Amino acid sequence: MTNKPPKADPEPQTEEQRAELRNFLVQAAVSLVVETAAPEEAPPPPPPTPAPVRSRTVDYAMTIRRGILLGLVASLATVAGIMFWPSPVNTTVPDAVLGDWVTKSPKYPRRMLSVTATEVGFQTAGNMPVHPILSVRTRPGPNGTERVIIEYQTASGPYTLDVLRNGETIAFTNQTDVVWTRRTGR
Repeated sequence: MTNKPPKADPEPQTEEQRAELRNFLVQAAVSLVVETAAPEEAPPPPPPTPAPVRSRTVDYAMTIRRGILLGLVASLATVAGIMFWPSPVNTTVPDAVLGDWVTKSPKYPRRMLSVTATEVGFQTAGNMPVHPILSVRTRPGPNGTERVIIEYQTASGPYTLDVLRNGETIAFTNQTDVVWTRRTGR
């Protein structure tokens, strides 16, 4: 069927013409109503979803977990602090090592080693530069000796004096054949 109006006759003569005119008018009215109708409104948004209800049991369990985790972290921090905290440095030189030390070895003629409570000095060719003591450690040495390790500071950095004390004599750990004795009288 076409949407063209029937031929303009003053009045439709047959029933068929009347039906055709009626269909045309109905289609024209429907298209007019559709064109002039208000645009469809968007459907309203769905209502917001309510927040999930948390039970007190879940909150209590989370609080317990957080407390345990916090306690564990605090314990680890304490242990790490104890392990890595610098311990006080011992600078006490044993009395048996204090004094001026000389040797009869031809390797060290007119040389002297001087150990005080705070400094170490080495006499060479008339002068005796002294160096401040940084730390002192003692350990048992071989054959009943006492090993004394004195760390001291020089202009070029820290050095270590490592001696073995055997009664009234000392020897460097790297030269045990050179024996040093305490100098008596000046």
